[in-house]
Amino acid sequence: MRSETDTKDDRKVGVCQSISAVLWPSFVMAGIANTIFFTFFDPSELAECRGGAALSLTATYSLGFFAFWALTAASSFATQYFLKPCKDVNSS
Repeated sequence: MRSETDTKDDRKVGVCQSISAVLWPSFVMAGIANTIFFTFFDPSELAECRGGAALSLTATYSLGFFAFWALTAASSFATQYFLKPCKDVNSS
């Protein structure tokens, strides 16, 4: 017969699995957001509006992708944090 603590431990998700559950969907969404954003905005025109030196197209797309990935990952991490029961957050 299993005790109550064994059942609670079975429901816990590992840290690696939690991080993967956030980073993978945010990676996919960043790719979609990057595609949609750069469909409407030309990277060379963005550099002119900014007033700085123009970056290469690859650098602009890469920076845009990582910015979208950071935003979507932050949103997903916040969601995961707020889904934890209060007793788990307060005990640590």
